[in-house]
Amino acid sequence: MALSPSVENVGFRGRAPRGLVPGAGLALVLGGAALTCASCSLDIEGRDVGRAAAAVAVTVPPSPVVEITSPARGSFLAPGPVQLEGRVAAVDSAAVVREVFVGSQVVPLGADGTFRTQVTLDRGMNILSASVQDARGGKASAQIAVLAGEWAPLGQPLPDALAIRANDPALDAIASIVEPLVAGIDLARVAQDPVYDGSLLGGLFSARVSLQNPSLSVGRARIDGAVDGLHVRAEVLRPVTDVKVEARAVASLPTEFATVTADRALLGARLVLVRGPSGRLRIDIHDVDVAFDNFQVTWNSGTIMPLILPLLRGWMESKLEGLLASEIAGLQASLHTALADLLAPQTPAQVFGAPLSWSLLPERIAHDADGVEASFSFDASAPAPTPRSAAAPGSFHTPALAPLSLGTARGLEVRVDDDMINRLLHAAWAAGLLERDLGSLGFGLSPSGSQATGTPSTAGSGPASASGGGLFGASGGGGLTLGDLALFLPEVRGVADESAPVSARFEALLPPVLQVTGAPDLATLSLGEVHLSLLVDRGGPTPDLLLTVAVHLRAGVTVASAPGQGIVFSSNRNAEVGVDLVEAPLVRIDERRLQVVLGTALTPLVPRLVNQVGVLPIPSQLSHLRVFNLSAFAAGPSGDRLAVELDMQR
Repeated sequence: MALSPSVENVGFRGRAPRGLVPGAGLALVLGGAALTCASCSLDIEGRDVGRAAAAVAVTVPPSPVVEITSPARGSFLAPGPVQLEGRVAAVDSAAVVREVFVGSQVVPLGADGTFRTQVTLDRGMNILSASVQDARGGKASAQIAVLAGEWAPLGQPLPDALAIRANDPALDAIASIVEPLVAGIDLARVAQDPVYDGSLLGGLFSARVSLQNPSLSVGRARIDGAVDGLHVRAEVLRPVTDVKVEARAVASLPTEFATVTADRALLGARLVLVRGPSGRLRIDIHDVDVAFDNFQVTWNSGTIMPLILPLLRGWMESKLEGLLASEIAGLQASLHTALADLLAPQTPAQVFGAPLSWSLLPERIAHDADGVEASFSFDASAPAPTPRSAAAPGSFHTPALAPLSLGTARGLEVRVDDDMINRLLHAAWAAGLLERDLGSLGFGLSPSGSQATGTPSTAGSGPASASGGGLFGASGGGGLTLGDLALFLPEVRGVADESAPVSARFEALLPPVLQVTGAPDLATLSLGEVHLSLLVDRGGPTPDLLLTVAVHLRAGVTVASAPGQGIVFSSNRNAEVGVDLVEAPLVRIDERRLQVVLGTALTPLVPRLVNQVGVLPIPSQLSHLRVFNLSAFAAGPSGDRLAVELDMQR
């Protein structure tokens, strides 16, 4: 515009560049929109000396495109330096790009549009990013995830993956499990058959003895550690039974009945944990001992000669003690069965339709005066639903052991090598838990929790889910539609009718990894290079791919106790989410807007994934124990151990 000599400054939204001369112009960088530009000029006394306005249609030129070509997405690499390479494609001659930002590095761009530099990979999930800005202000970025570390070969059990130590306080709690077992000793079945049928008192009598209505009241139990095993002592209060005695001698005697009582029965045994020939954990029962305190026999008649009453009493006491000892020794088979069920390879309830199998094999068992400790090797596997895009050399391995510990040094302590957790996560990844068709994509907006029927996707070859449940529950309106998506990404309008359903598919190129980090988050769960594909149903035989983005997630994991439930693993809400556009064949997407929209929408996904782990339950046998005073902190010389202290009260 022409400037009057009396005009000193020209302002635009408060900016007043100085030194303008008549005929000068003012270059402005404007956002994409149709707008009206207005100008006014003031003289030095503030009088309005002229105005002008013009409608201007501003077209935002497309941003340049940046791509990381090496290393490949989803690569398994070694920690340390690696060459990062990529290329930039300018959309026209005016979109001049001279440099690329790789992290905090400024990397020059070659004449052919390529760039290369060296980056250092840390152990664990690494998110590599490159960003550019052209001369017009257009910005673009790219992100890929790679996993760096050492690898534990698959198919080989991890040694010392799990160790459990029980000291005296924990043994006291475990003793509360023994109490109902003692009370549950089945003496009723022996009432059906005689406990003795033969000669008595050196052949003086021919006797047949049976029990009627035997009962044991609940007592207390105690377990003490020793170098030769766990010494169990149980007290049974006021055992009572009716005894039927059919005795025959030279002189015919009638059938006699007696009631047997005692103030208590003291039961003792020595339990030894051993590694059996088959490699399974076994509990052997030794040195079973039973003794009655104040054993009494009351006969219902006086026909038995007083001379033999003490002899009968002693014989009956010995017989009943032997009977109880036999029942206690018989518990060994039940204990073996319970351990076999607990430690045998398992196929639990399917998670998102995928089975997982694992095994625990004892390696080392040590008894001492404080208690007992056992360590186990661990392996987990799952059938891979599809060939992986990257060859997995093994599960993520941390050479410096960083076990997760649950418990206290003087109570119950469970040490879990993080290699065990990562082997389990690797098996879950191989099982396709993160390679799922989610069907009609709803975000759980419906209070009724209804689920919509899923539509199989062609974005991958993994198993399809029959419903839109999974990580998301379908909304009451039947899930996400193209019109819903257009509220956040207006570029998708016109691809199909706004009522067209949008489905989704997750496909993970890398397994999740867990690393112990220390406070405030005790561990970090990383989930990198998960491809999220959105598909739109345009009436064809199969849905059409709308866009695919790579999602990179990282969140801290915390541990807490849940009354009546157990130990809860959860994620905080401060998850890091990265989004990178992989392809969008139907529309041109504003990648920066996409990153904001999906980053906001997917931030709650990490806590939801972690919370699928949910609760480490307290076994039903321990349900009467109360877990309290639980706290978690980083421990060890370098803060690489997760310790959780807890007390148990029965």
